[in-house]
Formats: sequence, structure tokens, C-alpha cells
Amino acid sequence: MNSVLAWSIAFCWTLALELPIYALVLRSTVRAQWTPLALALGVNLATHPLFSLWIVARGPGTTAIAAAELLIAAFESALAYAAFRSHCTPARALAAGALANLTSYFAGEWLLR
Repeated sequence: MNSVLAWSIAFCWTLALELPIYALVLRSTVRAQWTPLALALGVNLATHPLFSLWIVARGPGTTAIAAAELLIAAFESALAYAAFRSHCTPARALAAGALANLTSYFAGEWLLR
């Protein structure tokens, strides 16, 4: 399998897992139902390609990947808060980013074993 196809599959799985979580956690903070979905797509487009390139270039171990996932969760949470700060608390934004990324991380670990 080539790397573009592998990345595409991983990205689709990530979106399938993370979009519903962002939608559920952030649904009460916005008026339009599609807004959390657009945010989730945007933050994943901002982080997933770079993360994937880093994995391919470095071949890091599980600990480094877990640490990178925590950084990504924090970054995505910050982006969620910045996007919805007039309607969203930092705790809710952190919950959305952390829950979404931890879910996709552990699902990925499970699928790859």
C-alpha cells in the first residue's frame, strides 16, 4: 500500500471517530449544527498531515507518538476555544480536543495490533 493511500485511510478513520465527538461535546456552544463538524475537519486538516509526515520521517516509538497526540489534542483544543470563545469555556474546548484525540489514538493502537 502506498503512503498516500495509507494516510487517506488513517485520515478517514480519524474523522469518523473525532467528528462525532466534537459535535457532541460542542453542540451546546454553537447555533448551527454543522459548525462543530467544520471545526473538527479544520483542526484535523491542520494537524493530521504534519503528524503523519513526522511519523513517516522519524518512525517514532509508541511513547513519542502518545506525547505527540497529547500536544495535538492541546493544539486542537486551543483552536476550538479560539473559534468558539464567545460561547465556549476553555474546559469544554479541552474536553472536546482531548476526548476526540484520545479516542482516535486508542482506536488506532487497537486497529494496528
